Amino acid sequence: MSNTKQQLESGTLDEQTCKALLPVLEGCQSKIQDLKGIFGKCLPADGLSKWVRGWKAVSSLGQDRKVEEIAQMIWKYILLLTYHHVAAPSLSDDVASATAGVAATAITPPNINHKIHFIVPVQWNEDFTGREEHLSFLGSKLCQTEKHSRVAVVGLGGIGKTRLALEYAARFKKSADISVFWIHTATSQRMKKSCRDITKRINLSGWDNPQTDVLQLLKDWFESEESGNWLVVVDNADDVELLYSTSDGLAAYFPRSDRGSILMTTRNRQVGVKFATTRNVISLPALSDDEASILLTARLGDKQSEDQDLGRLADALERVPLALVQAASYISENETTISRYLTLYHASDASKIHLLSQDFEDDVRDPELKNPVAAAWMVSFEYIKKYCPQAADFLCMMCMFDAQNIPESLLSRNIKDATEALLMEQALGLLQAYSMISQRHSGTMARDHQVRSYDLHRLVRLVTRNWLAMHATFDHWTAEAFELISLRCMDSGKSPEAASRYMPHAMVILSTHQLQLQNDAVFVPTIFYDLELQGEHSEQGVICPTCTANLLNTIFTTHFENGDMKMALLYVRKATVIFEYSLGQNHTATLRCRYNEAVTSDNLGHSACSEQLFREVLATNIEIHGRLHKDSLKSLAGLATNYKNTGRLLEAERLFVEGLDLSKQIYGENHRDTLKFMQSFG
Repeated sequence: MSNTKQQLESGTLDEQTCKALLPVLEGCQSKIQDLKGIFGKCLPADGLSKWVRGWKAVSSLGQDRKVEEIAQMIWKYILLLTYHHVAAPSLSDDVASATAGVAATAITPPNINHKIHFIVPVQWNEDFTGREEHLSFLGSKLCQTEKHSRVAVVGLGGIGKTRLALEYAARFKKSADISVFWIHTATSQRMKKSCRDITKRINLSGWDNPQTDVLQLLKDWFESEESGNWLVVVDNADDVELLYSTSDGLAAYFPRSDRGSILMTTRNRQVGVKFATTRNVISLPALSDDEASILLTARLGDKQSEDQDLGRLADALERVPLALVQAASYISENETTISRYLTLYHASDASKIHLLSQDFEDDVRDPELKNPVAAAWMVSFEYIKKYCPQAADFLCMMCMFDAQNIPESLLSRNIKDATEALLMEQALGLLQAYSMISQRHSGTMARDHQVRSYDLHRLVRLVTRNWLAMHATFDHWTAEAFELISLRCMDSGKSPEAASRYMPHAMVILSTHQLQLQNDAVFVPTIFYDLELQGEHSEQGVICPTCTANLLNTIFTTHFENGDMKMALLYVRKATVIFEYSLGQNHTATLRCRYNEAVTSDNLGHSACSEQLFREVLATNIEIHGRLHKDSLKSLAGLATNYKNTGRLLEAERLFVEGLDLSKQIYGENHRDTLKFMQSFG
């Protein structure tokens, strides 16, 4: 290389030979620099700390193939240079032909007629980790010879889309052949500004004319031979309306050329699929455990790198890169520990939101975008609320329930026709496109059809609940969710399968701050004080005490049928006190709840308490309904069972004879309930 360079600079070679050798020399130098870059990133030097060595070790994974490809290219270039030195100068045509052969088997050789640009207004840093599989995918799809290609990277806000694109783009920073350009597309104004900045930097004719359409000017240049080979990164292309709503949407200005590739980052999978087709879309997941630990160690240093604490922090923040970087910044700036941070984080939902809302310095993210995780996700929520209110409503409803396995039936009361079903499908599809929810791959079966269910991202749920509280709509959505799950629980009847689907969500809704009925205390929630009922229920939009008691009673039934008498007794007592408060002591619902309390107490061996309850319920039923009523008969049978279980057989027999006579009068001698009554007492 040194000898060839001296010959080129001394002018001893003819013009044709110079033209043949210059691309070879520049290409060889470029590949050597690429190889040095990989070695510098992956090979540990003396004196490095343990965490840096670990990071470099993980970074080296997946680099073997890349090193091999570069080495093969360098060897081909060296063969050409060797051929030049042993061949006569008259063989320059053969050298030029051989150079073209190298180009045909590898990358397009440098073209000295095209100036190479690297216009990326976002800084690259060395704490990027992992994502080797995704980088390999980008390498296999983009910047191929004589082929236009497009790839879209999609994922939740803060998942690392921009960092991945930046890591890939940085690999061309010293390229002698490929120019790289970065275009922000969050808004029309940002895209126009990015394009104007590029036209200014490359000094396109007309860039400074206020009448010039800079989008069209830049597109035409990219599609011309003058641009050479290029990679364009289109960052934050989230707004499908902005890009594709009309024939002159911004997507119309994305260039197409066999010399160029476009890499898009977007939160909206629908945009990504429109742009690159499904097979060229990368869905970026959260970091792996190892990747998250390395990222935190790089940000926090050795003193904070205890594996257990790192793992706990990564799990708490769902291994979302932006959340991890934000937490690390808070810990470092406040000179605290991971353990202390986690104590603060888990103290309450309010403390979680406070920590997730802390701003911090980040050289990689777009300076015009907000850094905090909470703010980043609210950008997506505001867009969804604007363009698809039904999707926003579904998200509000879902955040009232448990984040896992939310049945589709808990999102809407009734789907009346095919049009409503289609709108629901589109709304849920948009939430999935933004990675806020994910559909479970295997739903449960009910009545010969599949029951679809969804998982809501845990941190998205937290941020959405906070948004509702800030906008004074949390109580409204709590009431909406409560009414819907109460309805579904009643509709499910005695189906154990349905009960198992709804139970976790019922428990979450009962634990809301308005009710706080998840603990062991038995009380009437203060929200029901001075509440005026319309008949037996409250007005729509307000949590109804009667519905609350019914839901508690449903939970009682599930625990009772599962044999968990202790939990069953707790929930039937909760239901009883609320029924008594809202409907009165003598209401049928209250009396039936007290009967269930007596039965459960009897099963637990609380005989004295059970007897007292049976006596009171029996007396009240007789007073209200008379002896010839099924509720009176049921209470009498319960008391007889209590006597039988405690060995008071004569008293039990007396009540049995009385009850059998009443059953014959109420149901008839051969009715199944009469026969069941006879069988229960042998």
